[in-house]
Amino acid sequence: VFGEDIELETTEDAVRYLPLGIAYFLFAPFPWQAKGVLQMTTIPEMIFWYFLCWKALIGVVALTRRSLSGVWTVFAVAGVIIVVYGLVSGNAGTAYRHRGQIIPMLLTLSAAGWVQSRSKRTAPASAAPRRPQVAAV
Repeated sequence: VFGEDIELETTEDAVRYLPLGIAYFLFAPFPWQAKGVLQMTTIPEMIFWYFLCWKALIGVVALTRRSLSGVWTVFAVAGVIIVVYGLVSGNAGTAYRHRGQIIPMLLTLSAAGWVQSRSKRTAPASAAPRRPQVAAV
């Protein structure tokens, strides 16, 4: 359980707690907090989750540069879920289970980030001018 001593009585309290709550909702249980074998079994999954979150961030940047109108719904739904659960999830296990509601949206954004990363790697090679092919007679 995290944030046991936090009281969210006013809007200001909620706004101050929100970054920490979102961090715990998205990234808990942290690998360095694993105390038993059962908790250690989640470490590979969490490392992969961190990778997906990074790719989703790249995808968000790429999609907003291209056109915000096509993806605003995904941003809005994911944002509302993240903010609400960031405020009310006070247990890493509960946050871990509730996180399943944003996985489809995160995978969509991660795919966009993955494509963006791949296109950056292959862009210099494909940007070279091609010589016209001459057919042998």
